Amino acid sequence: MENDAAHRLLIQIRLFGGAEIISNMKKYLVFTYYVGRSHGGIKDFLDGFDSVEEALDNILLERNRYYQIVEKDSMKVVREGLAMFKNFVPEKFSSGNSLLEE
Repeated sequence: MENDAAHRLLIQIRLFGGAEIISNMKKYLVFTYYVGRSHGGIKDFLDGFDSVEEALDNILLERNRYYQIVEKDSMKVVREGLAMFKNFVPEKFSSGNSLLEE
């Protein structure tokens, strides 16, 4: 289910444009929608970007907006979550960095 939007997009592209459109797409595909109101496939597709950072910069900071960044070739979700937490990096909060261990 995690790659549903990306797979629907590729099916829709193949129906209307074929492999040429897919090969011209950038490396990271961004899908974004309001929580609970996903339309699926191309309707949730925002754009393609060369890097994850560039993709994150183009996601609006809205409280109820959800996003998925999908790597085009593998169709794997590389980053997802609520837009308001798009810059949150959980690795920086690991137990090895705890202030309580002093």
